[in-house]
Amino acid sequence: MALFYSLFFLSYTIGSDLYKTREWCSKRKRFVYVNAKFRKYRSFAESINDHKNFLLKPRYIQLIGEYDYKDAARKIKQAGYATDPRYVQKIVWLIEKYNLARFDKQALEQMKK
Repeated sequence: MALFYSLFFLSYTIGSDLYKTREWCSKRKRFVYVNAKFRKYRSFAESINDHKNFLLKPRYIQLIGEYDYKDAARKIKQAGYATDPRYVQKIVWLIEKYNLARFDKQALEQMKK
């Protein structure tokens, strides 16, 4: 797998690379493996900026101003961001396991200055 600076693995068709991915199939009520195209970038900064723009789409408008990571995870799942039915539980578990909310607190402190 070549490094293509994709931090968020957004699906895409143009300027993308093909990778095997595990997706939830609601018809079959199980995970299936599919080949999907994912965006590729020239830098991590480009990936972050594209992800920011992706989340500014109208379907994710309810995320603006959300500071609680659990509520944000629920809202992003409800908007169709992930196929995994356990997305919210998994993302919350990772945030808590690695104490990632501390970065939110640091960012909010910086915003207050």
